[in-house]
Amino acid sequence: MSQSVTPATAFAWWRTFAASRAALVVVGAWGFAEAIAWPIIPDFIILPLALAVPSRWFAFALAALAGSLSGGLVSYLLGATAPGPYLLDVAPLVTDSMKDGARSALHDDGALGLMAQPLSGIPYKVFAYQAALAGVGIIEYAVLSAVVRGSRFLAVALVGAVAGKLLRKWWERFWPWFCVLYCAAFLIGLSRVVAGWQ
Repeated sequence: MSQSVTPATAFAWWRTFAASRAALVVVGAWGFAEAIAWPIIPDFIILPLALAVPSRWFAFALAALAGSLSGGLVSYLLGATAPGPYLLDVAPLVTDSMKDGARSALHDDGALGLMAQPLSGIPYKVFAYQAALAGVGIIEYAVLSAVVRGSRFLAVALVGAVAGKLLRKWWERFWPWFCVLYCAAFLIGLSRVVAGWQ
């Protein structure tokens, strides 16, 4: 007779995945894809993974950063080529206002314009594709990207780890409901950000 799936067993399955090497590969690939075209930020997957296995919070942040920087460098190089603007135009959930905002920040402040990215709602890739044409050198672009992206990923992973340690019994009891509410809240937030940049 098959064992029924309970919140505790669902959380146990997620914890097993979070403790695996595959989880780091997924986070890295997610960061890479998001820096090129994928519309969902790595933070979305980092937080629940760190909740499940708090001891790996730094590894999750580092994997996301490695993937994001790799993808960001690809987007930087593509942005300097003829197909670059087209690739940015067809990227999901990227608006003309986002492109204008990132372009202005890069033209006004150079690589330091990236500092505005985490709280602006403008996807990282919008800065990445336009950085070379704005005259931002690849080294300074990479360094500022590491600072900006790394600090945010570390903060999100650390929040997840702290919540995972303090509220573990809560996650074991209500994990499926948390997942539903988390996804719903994220989708609402994403739609509001995109609408704000229409």
